[in-house]
Amino acid sequence: LSVVASRCGARRIVGVDIEASAITVARRNLTRNGCRPFRLIRADFSTRPVPGPFDLIVANIGATPLLAMRDAMLAALRPGAHLAVTGVLARERASFRRQFDHPRLRCIRIRANRDWVALLYRRVR
Repeated sequence: LSVVASRCGARRIVGVDIEASAITVARRNLTRNGCRPFRLIRADFSTRPVPGPFDLIVANIGATPLLAMRDAMLAALRPGAHLAVTGVLARERASFRRQFDHPRLRCIRIRANRDWVALLYRRVR
């Protein structure tokens, strides 16, 4: 995801993962693709503050961790910024929306296939 962000013009990349192996792979991929500057943090986004604010946060994990991290991600978003969440099972969509939606997040797009859902939110002031 960090390589894609860089290719789309991100000037600052901060990758966060709880798995050391994921950090190692991300570092290797970012370096191989000439993506600079970047910072990789091994942390649980829901329990450790991540330096923001950000214009875009992309999270590709399951619904349960997304729910646990919602407030931390919201706090790290600049007003008007976007939050893309993926990894939500299609059968969890309605339940996820009921729990994840927030007055400061407006869902602006949903993409779904038979198995998975991706949601794009914009932070409102």
